[in-house]
Amino acid sequence: MDATTNQILIDLFTNTPFVGFLVWQYVQMRKDIKEQQQKGDELRKEALDREEKVRDRFEKVIATLNEDKDQLVTQLEKRLTQVETKMEMLSSQVKKLFSLLNRINNK
Repeated sequence: MDATTNQILIDLFTNTPFVGFLVWQYVQMRKDIKEQQQKGDELRKEALDREEKVRDRFEKVIATLNEDKDQLVTQLEKRLTQVETKMEMLSSQVKKLFSLLNRINNK
Protein backbone atom coordinates (compact mmCIF):
# COMPACT_ATOMS: atom_id res chain seq x y z
CA MET A 1 0.00 0.00 0.00
CA ASP A 2 1.20 3.42 -0.73
CA ALA A 3 1.33 6.36 1.72
CA THR A 4 -1.79 8.06 0.37
CA THR A 5 -3.92 4.98 0.82
CA ASN A 6 -2.55 4.51 4.31
CA GLN A 7 -3.34 8.12 5.18
CA ILE A 8 -6.89 7.80 3.84
CA LEU A 9 -7.47 4.62 5.85
CA ILE A 10 -6.04 6.18 9.01
CA ASP A 11 -8.18 9.29 8.55
CA LEU A 12 -11.23 7.13 7.90
CA PHE A 13 -10.68 4.96 10.97
CA THR A 14 -10.00 7.93 13.25
CA ASN A 15 -12.99 9.95 12.01
CA THR A 16 -15.47 7.07 11.88
CA PRO A 17 -16.36 7.28 15.59
CA PHE A 18 -17.00 11.01 15.25
CA VAL A 19 -19.17 10.46 12.17
CA GLY A 20 -21.05 7.78 14.11
CA PHE A 21 -21.52 10.24 16.97
CA LEU A 22 -22.86 12.87 14.57
CA VAL A 23 -25.35 10.38 13.09
CA TRP A 24 -26.42 9.27 16.58
CA GLN A 25 -26.81 12.90 17.68
CA TYR A 26 -28.89 13.69 14.60
CA VAL A 27 -31.23 10.76 15.30
CA GLN A 28 -31.54 11.74 18.97
CA MET A 29 -32.27 15.37 18.10
CA ARG A 30 -34.99 14.31 15.66
CA LYS A 31 -36.61 12.20 18.41
CA ASP A 32 -36.35 15.06 20.89
CA ILE A 33 -37.86 17.50 18.41
CA LYS A 34 -40.77 15.14 17.71
CA GLU A 35 -41.38 14.70 21.44
CA GLN A 36 -41.35 18.46 21.96
CA GLN A 37 -43.77 18.94 19.08
CA GLN A 38 -46.12 16.35 20.55
CA LYS A 39 -45.93 18.00 23.97
CA GLY A 40 -46.59 21.38 22.38
CA ASP A 41 -49.59 19.97 20.51
CA GLU A 42 -50.95 18.44 23.73
CA LEU A 43 -50.50 21.73 25.59
CA ARG A 44 -52.26 23.62 22.81
CA LYS A 45 -55.13 21.15 22.88
CA GLU A 46 -55.41 21.42 26.67
CA ALA A 47 -55.37 25.21 26.44
CA LEU A 48 -58.13 25.15 23.82
CA ASP A 49 -60.19 22.78 25.98
CA ARG A 50 -59.79 25.06 29.00
CA GLU A 51 -60.68 28.07 26.89
CA GLU A 52 -63.80 26.31 25.64
CA LYS A 53 -64.84 25.44 29.20
CA VAL A 54 -64.35 29.03 30.33
CA ARG A 55 -66.27 30.29 27.31
CA ASP A 56 -69.16 27.89 28.04
CA ARG A 57 -69.23 28.98 31.68
CA PHE A 58 -69.33 32.67 30.73
CA GLU A 59 -72.04 32.04 28.15
CA LYS A 60 -74.14 30.39 30.88
CA VAL A 61 -73.55 33.34 33.20
CA ILE A 62 -74.48 35.80 30.47
CA ALA A 63 -77.63 33.83 29.64
CA THR A 64 -78.60 33.79 33.32
CA LEU A 65 -78.01 37.53 33.62
CA ASN A 66 -80.11 38.16 30.52
CA GLU A 67 -82.93 36.07 31.96
CA ASP A 68 -82.72 37.98 35.25
CA LYS A 69 -82.79 41.29 33.37
CA ASP A 70 -85.81 40.21 31.35
CA GLN A 71 -87.63 39.15 34.52
CA LEU A 72 -86.78 42.45 36.19
CA VAL A 73 -88.05 44.44 33.21
CA THR A 74 -91.26 42.40 33.15
CA GLN A 75 -91.81 42.91 36.87
CA LEU A 76 -91.16 46.65 36.57
CA GLU A 77 -93.61 46.91 33.68
CA LYS A 78 -96.27 45.14 35.75
CA ARG A 79 -95.67 47.41 38.73
CA LEU A 80 -95.77 50.53 36.57
CA THR A 81 -99.03 49.36 35.05
CA GLN A 82 -100.44 48.78 38.54
CA VAL A 83 -99.27 52.21 39.70
CA GLU A 84 -100.80 53.86 36.62
CA THR A 85 -104.07 52.05 37.25
CA LYS A 86 -104.10 53.15 40.90
CA MET A 87 -103.20 56.70 39.90
CA GLU A 88 -106.10 56.76 37.44
CA MET A 89 -108.43 55.47 40.16
CA LEU A 90 -107.14 58.06 42.63
CA SER A 91 -107.45 60.77 40.05
CA SER A 92 -111.05 59.92 39.38
CA GLN A 93 -111.76 59.76 43.12
CA VAL A 94 -110.07 63.13 43.68
CA LYS A 95 -112.20 64.61 40.91
CA LYS A 96 -115.30 63.23 42.59
CA LEU A 97 -114.20 64.70 45.90
CA PHE A 98 -113.66 68.11 44.33
CA SER A 99 -116.99 67.97 42.63
CA LEU A 100 -118.64 67.06 45.96
CA LEU A 101 -116.79 69.87 47.70
CA ASN A 102 -117.94 72.28 45.02
CA ARG A 103 -121.52 71.13 45.51
CA ILE A 104 -121.24 71.56 49.25
CA ASN A 105 -119.69 75.02 48.87
CA ASN A 106 -122.36 76.06 46.40
CA LYS A 107 -125.25 75.18 48.69
